[in-house]
Amino acid sequence: MKYKLIGAASILLAALLALEASIVRANLAEHARVHQHLAVTEKEPCSLEHSDGNLCTHLPLLSIETGGKTIPGLPIGEDDIFGEAQYEMAENGDSMIAVHMNVFDSATSYNHPTDTPTISTAIELRVRGHSSREFGKPPFLLKLRTDDGAERDEALLGMSEHNEWALHGPFLDKSLIRNYLFYNLSGEIMDYAPNCRFCELILDGDYKGIYLLVETVTAGEDGRLPIIMKKKNSRLSGYLLRIDRPTEADLATLRDVDVYSERTYIQHMDVAIRYPGKGHLTEAVMKTIEKDFSLFEKSIYSYDYDSGDYNYRTFLDVDSFVDYYIINAVSSNMDAGRFSTFLYKTIAGKYKLCVWDFNNCCNNFVDDETDETFDGIRSAVYFNMLFRNRKFVEQVIARYHTLRKTFLSEEYLKQYIDEVLAFLGDAIERDSARWADYLTSDPLMDPEGKGRNPHSQAEAVAMLEDNLFSRMNWMDENIDYLLQFCAGSANKKYSELPN
Repeated sequence: MKYKLIGAASILLAALLALEASIVRANLAEHARVHQHLAVTEKEPCSLEHSDGNLCTHLPLLSIETGGKTIPGLPIGEDDIFGEAQYEMAENGDSMIAVHMNVFDSATSYNHPTDTPTISTAIELRVRGHSSREFGKPPFLLKLRTDDGAERDEALLGMSEHNEWALHGPFLDKSLIRNYLFYNLSGEIMDYAPNCRFCELILDGDYKGIYLLVETVTAGEDGRLPIIMKKKNSRLSGYLLRIDRPTEADLATLRDVDVYSERTYIQHMDVAIRYPGKGHLTEAVMKTIEKDFSLFEKSIYSYDYDSGDYNYRTFLDVDSFVDYYIINAVSSNMDAGRFSTFLYKTIAGKYKLCVWDFNNCCNNFVDDETDETFDGIRSAVYFNMLFRNRKFVEQVIARYHTLRKTFLSEEYLKQYIDEVLAFLGDAIERDSARWADYLTSDPLMDPEGKGRNPHSQAEAVAMLEDNLFSRMNWMDENIDYLLQFCAGSANKKYSELPN
């Protein structure tokens, strides 16, 4: 009788999980977030002859022609004054080159590089990223231009119009889906996360495989971040900051604005203004941002950071910080809170966070990191203070349990991953054939031979799922452990923080 009850309970639990997944799926249909694999309509099989080897794909296709130019952005083997790698420049000394791009994105038919382009445009192009610049399938930054060099906004692959885009090449991530998965999950959970679309890339006639076209984290009129500079009177309505390595000298820096910002700098990171850009970054605008940001840092690093009129909740959107923590903790995203970390706000609003770059998440890194810990982002800048506050910790715990019933349930995530892989279809085979040598022999993930290099895309997906689900199961059992960080015995002196 006991085993019958257990069996019945298991069936009931499975039914409840399936119901939860279906409820989440129903909510997706009404949500503003567009998931490419759910939004596209199935296309009729292509009836054209392809005996000439002409690429035929159900995915959007991007074809870039450089005219033989070297694409800037690859490391040259020398470091700058910060110890960061320096990168190759164009022949004229610019960081980008002017090239041409055709976009093929038929809603009803398969795409071919011989079709009439949906969009044909001049662009500026460079290699982007940090360590990923050296990969065989590097990421790129695209800036759309008119023939006379002016900015050109286009709604690429169904996303909001803009002139700046990132083209991510999933190379270290042999599953191909990490960024797509976590950007879209974040977009459902948070106020904003970059939209993205899968595509295939041809560069100077060479097939490069599956890429992910992603909105860069910047301002935009429709979509992206609602912090547009009012051009008529140069009025600042909002701004965007980035915490990262102290590089990219073309961005103004907030470092040394106030002694409190040294909390960031001593961890070898810098705070830079990402928006507004140089064209609107007047002395008055910079001073406004500096004053605003200093109030925030003074608040969060003060002894009474959690009480009074100037406590941290006055300056930051707690829900945003809670969700950002959970997403990056669940995915074990080692870079979050340290590199490529974006803070944005309207002048009258509060600071929010925007996710970026899940390439190394779910133990997809050279170092074999253990996932049975709450270190990492919890000890990153700002979070090292937030986790001293019991109210914040309790909010994290409650929110985590809520999300585990919806977007972070194993049932929902497994179904989501399966649907994405089905959508990619035979594009996976083409990508695997293009990068076969890397898939089967490259030791990038595991130079010491511990068995962490997946040798197929399917094996990489299995490793991703195993890590993600194991991590969440561990968090289910240990999430209350976070309360130790806000215990009085751990917080006798708020002002003495670990570096």
